[in-house]
Amino acid sequence: MRDLLLFLKSNTLALVGLLTLLLLVGAITIGPWITPYTPTKLDILHKLEGPTFAHWLGTDAFGRDVLTRIMYGGRATLTIGVGVVAVAFVIGVVFGMLAGFTGGWVDSIIMRIVDAILAFPALVLAIALAAAFGPSLQNAMLAVAITLAPQFARVARSQALSVSVKPYVEAAVSLGLPPQRILFRYIFVNGL
Repeated sequence: MRDLLLFLKSNTLALVGLLTLLLLVGAITIGPWITPYTPTKLDILHKLEGPTFAHWLGTDAFGRDVLTRIMYGGRATLTIGVGVVAVAFVIGVVFGMLAGFTGGWVDSIIMRIVDAILAFPALVLAIALAAAFGPSLQNAMLAVAITLAPQFARVARSQALSVSVKPYVEAAVSLGLPPQRILFRYIFVNGL
């Protein structure tokens, strides 16, 4: 935490970016509770208005408040984005750590699957997977997560390979600890 504060103190642009991100996330999170408008209510008399004190970002072609629509839409977008990255992280890290720790044929099979997924353009693969899974938001999120997981798997594998040769892992192996415990207690925790 101290290093982060020192970095932000020395890098003004990073501080501005962090504050902007926190402002946007705060507006998306609490904004829908404080706005006096609904995102779907039509107001034809006030359509295509410019920014005013009543409508800070103006109104759209149907008279709906643009800021309110951004705040409501941002909640869905933020939820989907965080969900996709979380699923991709879990899938990628589990398979990457497993491949790096076990090695041998397990490593070869997992990494060849990762290479095969990385061989396709990510957007084309995500569209193909979403079409194969069927039309729903959860299937589209899963398709995008599958296309993002190989990058996490590669990084996790490299971390597992570097951590698995450390003395404390070798000591755990020599003590006869179960591989699952070594993987999650020593390699996963120290590889992050």
